[in-house]
Amino acid sequence: MNRCETHATWLNFGQIKDAVSIGVVLQHYRWKCLRRRGDRVQGRCPIHCGQRLDAFHADLRNNGFHCFSCQAHGSVLDLVAAIERCSVRQAALLLAEWFG
Repeated sequence: MNRCETHATWLNFGQIKDAVSIGVVLQHYRWKCLRRRGDRVQGRCPIHCGQRLDAFHADLRNNGFHCFSCQAHGSVLDLVAAIERCSVRQAALLLAEWFG
C-alpha cells in the first residue's frame, strides 16, 4: 500500500487506538533512545530526533505521549502521523496494516 493513498474504507479510530498500544508502536520503530520506567517511557523524541534525553514521555497505561521540546502530543494515531508525516487517517491505515 502506498502511504499517500486514500481509501474509501471506513475506519474506527477509537477501535484502532484501543487495539494498538503506544508501547507496541515504539517497539515497531525500534527506537533505541527510550527507556522504560514503570508505566512510562521517556527519552529522545522519535518525531524530531532531538538531543534532550528526557524530552519525550509516553504513558503506556493511558496510551498517550508528549514531547516537551517540539510540543507534539496525543494518541498512538497522532504519534504515527507525526513520525510518518502523514494524516491521522493514513496513520490509522498504517497501524491496521502493521498490526491487523
